[in-house]
Amino acid sequence: MKAFVFILFIAIGSSSTDINTQLAKNWKLEAIEEFGTKGDLDKINIADELNLNTDGSYSMILFGKTKTGTWNFNAKTKLIHFKSETGNLYFKFFEVSDSSLVVEYQHPDLVRSKMHYLLK
Repeated sequence: MKAFVFILFIAIGSSSTDINTQLAKNWKLEAIEEFGTKGDLDKINIADELNLNTDGSYSMILFGKTKTGTWNFNAKTKLIHFKSETGNLYFKFFEVSDSSLVVEYQHPDLVRSKMHYLLK
């Protein structure tokens, strides 16, 4: 039983490590999806990007505003937590591949946007 628990722990730990490795790339915003519909980028977010580094630091442009700080991924809650001098920000993780990333951002007015990124 102990061996099974240990193997399960290793498998869960390694899967979140693999996701961290997949996330730690430079991403360019390609589209924003709201209410199930993908739309073209507006002027305010045409330059948006997300740069996640393996050392846990990040830089991003989100709706035209630059943010920097540290990031981490919680495999249990599926949240990417961004911490900066101005506060905390969370993206809900949906999927990542070698060339794309999909996360969800909840605006202060509670509207949720799926952010579709492509590898830079």
